[in-house]
Amino acid sequence: MINYYFYGILLFNLLPIYPLDGGRILNLLVELFTPYKLSIKISILISYFSLLIIFLINSSNNIILMIMFLLVLIIKEEKKINYIYHKFILERYLNNYQFKKTKIISNKDNFYRNKKHIIRNKNRYYYEKEYLSKILKKY
Repeated sequence: MINYYFYGILLFNLLPIYPLDGGRILNLLVELFTPYKLSIKISILISYFSLLIIFLINSSNNIILMIMFLLVLIIKEEKKINYIYHKFILERYLNNYQFKKTKIISNKDNFYRNKKHIIRNKNRYYYEKEYLSKILKKY
């Protein structure tokens, strides 16, 4: 009998809603194909859509309360996108990550989590560290 509760909690936690573990897993999968910042935005959009589907399937009082709670969490995460991304950029600058793949990008918002970058800016190319030090000196 108690196993049903554990499986229920497991399935709830694996819902593709960003603050939950399922949303984090979804975000990691989306990051394989899109830049980091865009992957967060897509994950949040899928989270909103998932809540809508849950509401349409079952709109009992308990489900509505759960949806409202999760909606508040998603909105908080959405407001923190820029903070999360700037933290990601700062970590990239401070740490010496060794990635095998390289990507040429033209905008600092197009960084991927699992690649090193060469940034093209007005017909000039910068290595990632050089570009980030230039950007971060402004702050």
